[in-house]
Amino acid sequence: MARSPKGSYFRSTPDWFWRSMATVGFASGSTGGTYPQAGLYNNATDGQLLHVMGLSMHCSGAGEGIDVSFAQGVPAFSAGRPGTAVKLDEIAPPGLSYFTNGVGAVPGYIIGYLGAANAGTFATPGWPLWIIPPGYTLWFNGDQTNTFFFATLWYLHLKE
Repeated sequence: MARSPKGSYFRSTPDWFWRSMATVGFASGSTGGTYPQAGLYNNATDGQLLHVMGLSMHCSGAGEGIDVSFAQGVPAFSAGRPGTAVKLDEIAPPGLSYFTNGVGAVPGYIIGYLGAANAGTFATPGWPLWIIPPGYTLWFNGDQTNTFFFATLWYLHLKE
């Protein structure tokens, strides 16, 4: 005879997704009149979306800030560095970070703007800052030459 459950089991909200949390970081600086660019590419093959839940970034140099944009595809100019699961015994999550020096053209569509020169940005609002579908890259683009930025992103990889 099948047993029916008795009572309820509750877990706190932060515990729900801790196995799906990952992080990636990058540093990007310009050289020789180029613009720094870095991004997080969603390389998931099973339809998972990357929900960027936190951002820590510092921008310095002559630039005024960072343009944020979405673009389809991945850059051909550099190899991606994989994201790291926050729980270290978990399998490697989807997500690759890229960084390079561009020629000034912002890839894709500009969707936001961060910070000012020699300033830091830290955001963990409790909801996704950006949601990256498979095959897309979230780009951070220095708006001037002689701009440097350093960033860490925390993201969840989840199926809808």
